[in-house]
Amino acid sequence: MKKIIGKKILFYDTVTSTMDLAKKLVGDVNDIGTIIVAKNQTQGRGSNNRKWISNGGDALFSFILKFSIKHIHLLALTTSYSIMQIIKPETKSPLQIKWPNDVLVDGKKISGVLVNNFVNNSDEIWAVVGVGINVNSNPENIIDLIYPATSMKNLTNRKFNVKNFIEKFSERFNKDYLSLISDDNFYQKIESHLYSIGEENIIRNIYNCSDKKTKTTKQKILGLNSDGTLLVENMNGITESISSGEIAFLNN
Repeated sequence: MKKIIGKKILFYDTVTSTMDLAKKLVGDVNDIGTIIVAKNQTQGRGSNNRKWISNGGDALFSFILKFSIKHIHLLALTTSYSIMQIIKPETKSPLQIKWPNDVLVDGKKISGVLVNNFVNNSDEIWAVVGVGINVNSNPENIIDLIYPATSMKNLTNRKFNVKNFIEKFSERFNKDYLSLISDDNFYQKIESHLYSIGEENIIRNIYNCSDKKTKTTKQKILGLNSDGTLLVENMNGITESISSGEIAFLNN
């Protein structure tokens, strides 16, 4: 199987963020597929400029890709799908993908994905994909979390080897990414695990952590479009496609 990521894995003890280091490598074809791993991040971040808070023992890494612009909305979802597949054998709890970039276990967040795209004038773009997976931490003890969270350790009452976990992700992502670029219906596999599908929910269009201001709309989530955008029906019965934003938890 062709290796998309993981040909080179760089390990660090403490960094500002793995995405910061990965961005320095964007543009060098020799670094396509490189994974950068850190034990600790002093300025880790998630979507909408939120801090990514980890209290140790988690899988914190970023990787570099060059890919077709037509998959721009599917990259985070495919990454989340791969994460879900490596978590699934370890727990019997229900797993779902919360569009566009989170993995939930029994309704609690266990992983988040952040993609920074670097677009030029061609059909191919560069991306840095940042991943955080709660492996051996205790996120329920962190008081600043916006959403309920859990970890692999909490779910299974055992500790995991983080390096092995990242290697498993690399193997799985290589498989799923090849399926993505060769199968126009791959999005349906992601859709089958979509959180809140068929339900009414709140879509946050704008969110600013510093002032907590948010623009929201209530939508019924119908599924995914083939390009990874979210298919919804608004309260007037009109079908729309959403390319950015996030699905809020029902109690938030």
